[in-house]
This record gives sequence, structure tokens and C-alpha cells, in this order.
Amino acid sequence: MNHANAASTAHAGRWVIAPVFAVLAAAAAGAQAVPDYESIHLIRGATRDPKAEALLQASWVGGPRSIQVYRVEGSIEGLFNYYERRLGGTRDGAPDTLDMPRVGNSSVTYHLEFHAFDDQCLDATPGAAPASAGTACQRWRRGKDKKRALDGSRLSYEGGKWIEAATFTWYHREANGELQRIQVEIRDIGLSRDWKQHTPLAQLLLESVGVRSGAP
Repeated sequence: MNHANAASTAHAGRWVIAPVFAVLAAAAAGAQAVPDYESIHLIRGATRDPKAEALLQASWVGGPRSIQVYRVEGSIEGLFNYYERRLGGTRDGAPDTLDMPRVGNSSVTYHLEFHAFDDQCLDATPGAAPASAGTACQRWRRGKDKKRALDGSRLSYEGGKWIEAATFTWYHREANGELQRIQVEIRDIGLSRDWKQHTPLAQLLLESVGVRSGAP
């Protein structure tokens, strides 16, 4: 596929790196054909995060799984728009595995999660038991600080709503009948622990999980 100004392509089975300005070309041309796991495009500037991969793999208890994790500097809304234009998809739908081809991909669906602005207590360390009933919180992180930090560094996606996470989901069937669930997950990781500062930074997760084997 040709991209304006420049493009980087790879043989089948390798990642394909696409420049940020390809968003504009994709918007004009419409969504691309749904890719299999090995040919999902990476936005330019994505940096592999092997430590995050190792943590996610260590806690995995399901079937066969391939996963790659990247960090991407920039607005999560821009990153979401990039993949929405490449993958297309129906919001909050369910991928149709019954009507998909014997070999190939299902349709794509996606789900959005937005930042909430409830105050939270910071007294307990991560993983610690909650304070007993009636115990006054000494340190708070405030929803108003979070909203101010987001508003100062990002444009909202929907009036007053900022994306916290977005997940694209579809299925791929091999010639031998093996079915894989493929997901592209984008998550905002740019907030400071006290919610007073925000740096445009996202985690990009590419995942393929074996669902079942055998003839469809």
C-alpha cells in the first residue's frame, strides 16, 4: 500500500511501520482490510516495552497467547483515531464469528472507556487492604485535579470526556480451523499518581489468543 511522502513495509509475518501522517490518507481512503495478528500496523514512534510484556505474560492463565506491548508518546485520542481509521469497526458490538469466512477475519468491534473524576484516597499502597470503616483519609487525589490535568494537555474525545482505554477486537480463522481472538488495546498511562500532571503517553498492546482448534 502506498502512503503519502514515505512508507515502511515488511514481508508477511513482520510488523509494518506506518507514519503518523498516514492517518490523513486512511481517512480519505476509508478503513483498510482487516489484518491478521502478524500484519497489524504500528504507528511511528512506538517503543517496545519488554518489562510490561513479561509482567502480563507471567499473570496469564489462558490458552496459547502472543503479545507485544509498546509505549507511544502522544495523545491517546490521536492514537485511537489512527487505529479506528485503519481497522474500522462497530462501537460496542460483538464480532460475528458465525458469518466469518472459513479462512480469514471477522468484522471488527471496539469499546471505549472514559476517565472518571471521583476522588480517591491515596493512603493505602497498591495491593494493600482498604482502611477500616470510619478511618479518615489523610491523602486524596482529586477528580478536579485530574480533569484540569487532562484538559491542559489533551482535547476531549466527546464533550468533556477523555479516553482512558480503547479496545479493538476481531477473530481470525486459519485454514486448519484454528480460531484466534485478536485485540489492539490502547491505554492512557500519562497521569501522575496524584493526578495533578498529565503527559501524553499511551500503552499499545497487541494480542492474539487461541480460542479453539479443529475444523469450524
